[in-house]
Amino acid sequence: MSVEMIRKEIDEFLSSQWIGVLSMKDDDGTYGIPIPYYYDGKTMNFAMLIGGKAIKAIMRNTDVCYTVFSTFEDPESSEKRCWKSVIAKGKMERVAKKEELIYLLDLMEEHFKKLIEDTKGDTDEAFAQYKKGLLSNPNESNLFKLHIKEISGRKFGM
Repeated sequence: MSVEMIRKEIDEFLSSQWIGVLSMKDDDGTYGIPIPYYYDGKTMNFAMLIGGKAIKAIMRNTDVCYTVFSTFEDPESSEKRCWKSVIAKGKMERVAKKEELIYLLDLMEEHFKKLIEDTKGDTDEAFAQYKKGLLSNPNESNLFKLHIKEISGRKFGM
């Protein structure tokens, strides 16, 4: 049986994950893509591909839904398979203010460094170039934030 998660559980879960599915309306109906995010406790933040179908859909209709989920086995649970999921709904906004871009880029760098610690190679230089390019032309930003209007979470088997 699934149960509602309280806000603290939702925040902890979102802070521990890194990818979900962004769903939006498109000319052809609905459209969803798996995309990494970083969460600052208030907004979900994304780096999108410029010129992609998702950005075009968002520019036409900023209402989106983002779903994060995880399945796992909990040895302490009577259930063999457990899951958690969070659904956030709200409006997307392209971030183009330099001060806000700096904040989000710093947050993004901190968050994704944790994810790529185990990879080989130097990612610092590539990220520095990305940051420099983005800050030199903020109006062409590929960073978006989801202003959460509605959020809920459920868990099963715990």
